[in-house]
Amino acid sequence: MSGAPHSDTRYLGERFDMVKLAIATYEPCAGASARPLGDLLAYHAGKHADRPAVTFEGETLSYAELDRRANRRARQLEKLGAREGDIITIAVPNGFEFYEIVFATWKLGATPNCVSSKLPDAELTAIV
Repeated sequence: MSGAPHSDTRYLGERFDMVKLAIATYEPCAGASARPLGDLLAYHAGKHADRPAVTFEGETLSYAELDRRANRRARQLEKLGAREGDIITIAVPNGFEFYEIVFATWKLGATPNCVSSKLPDAELTAIV
């Protein structure tokens, strides 16, 4: 994000007086093209396949490996009925699986709704 951000920060009313909504818009630098989030991982895997993308507990995945895993997860999500425009709630512990599923969601054109994997079933059900 090399462009300068514009932001519109405002309070969300009396009830939410401690919560601010910040909207930032970035202009791409000269010659850059906007890419959907779902394409970013494949883009980096194509340009820098062997570079580290994510490291967790001493193990590192390259961009190419993370892209392969995300594609596999995207196919799994699609078989479960996930489609473009869906909101997918993700409740998995920190680790590679989290990144795989978030990127898979973006690849499908869906929106990830990340929640704690430690939520009690009743709270998770209320969110979903």
